[in-house]
Amino acid sequence: MTEKDFVLYLQHFVKHARPSLEKPVLLLLDNHGSHLSVEGLNYAKANGIIMLSFPPHTSHRLQPLDLSVYGPLKHYVNGAIGAWLKNHPGQTMTFRHIPGIVKEALPSAITPRNIMAGFEKAGVAPYNRNIFTEDDFAPSMVTDRPNQNQTNEVEDVTSTAIETATTTNEVEDVPPTEIEFINLTAIEEIPEAELINAVLVQPGSSSPSTSSSSSISSQATATDQCWRI
Repeated sequence: MTEKDFVLYLQHFVKHARPSLEKPVLLLLDNHGSHLSVEGLNYAKANGIIMLSFPPHTSHRLQPLDLSVYGPLKHYVNGAIGAWLKNHPGQTMTFRHIPGIVKEALPSAITPRNIMAGFEKAGVAPYNRNIFTEDDFAPSMVTDRPNQNQTNEVEDVTSTAIETATTTNEVEDVPPTEIEFINLTAIEEIPEAELINAVLVQPGSSSPSTSSSSSISSQATATDQCWRI
């Protein structure tokens, strides 16, 4: 289908449907690019044709031809092909035979009863907005995209939570060097005279050590006590 072909179809449609500006007619279409020509849109507007296109990927549930005509047409075409093969044994079917086969099968599929059943099943005529249930929309959840505004809000909340967690970790995680510095400060506050004159008894010995050894032992003991703290 091209844009020029679609204009010819609109002229055919006006001839048989007889729409007018006083009594417009609704024409349901898919989203093929040939339906969007300026010439076709102007012609439809001037002759009282209201064109309504189906949402993407919904023609299998909304287009009447897909619901009640193309299925029977496929069935009758397969039957016509089988009949042709039986009537022409040993011959190979080519594309030149297809028009004759479709011509034989098409009248059996495109009947007023099938056409009206398609409009009714799609909820077009008679109009039924509740023709589809929630289960019919379930497959679209696989590729459904969230609202962009909601996505931005989720991203903002996530970034705020990360910043808060980072700040909390900075407060709680005190570097080890600061802890060591605090302990060493406690050693520096001990008067030097007390460390030199301190007399300590080493384990396993009953006599005090000399002043120099006492000073070293006192520093070691004080350091040990500091690390234990």
